[in-house]
Amino acid sequence: MFDFPRPFGVFCVNDRATHEDKLQAQVKKAKELKGIGDLDALLAEGEHTTTIDHRSQYFSSPFHAIAVQLRNMHRTWHAIDG
Repeated sequence: MFDFPRPFGVFCVNDRATHEDKLQAQVKKAKELKGIGDLDALLAEGEHTTTIDHRSQYFSSPFHAIAVQLRNMHRTWHAIDG
C-alpha cells in the first residue's frame, strides 16, 4: 500500500538528568563541602614535588627540563627500590 518502510516499536521520552547535569551537581556539592580549593597549595604539599628551572642554558626547552627531571626521579626511585 505505502512505498516507504513502516516503523515498528515504541518511541518514548524519559526525562532524566544528563551526564553534564550530574557532573555539575557533583562539583557544586564538593565546593559546598570542601570550598573552592587551591591547586598551587595542593601541588606544594606533596613530598615528591619539585621545581624545575627551565631557563637554564642546559635545557633546550621546558619539555626537555621536565624529561630530564623525570629521568632523574626514575633513577632515584630505582635506587631506593633496589
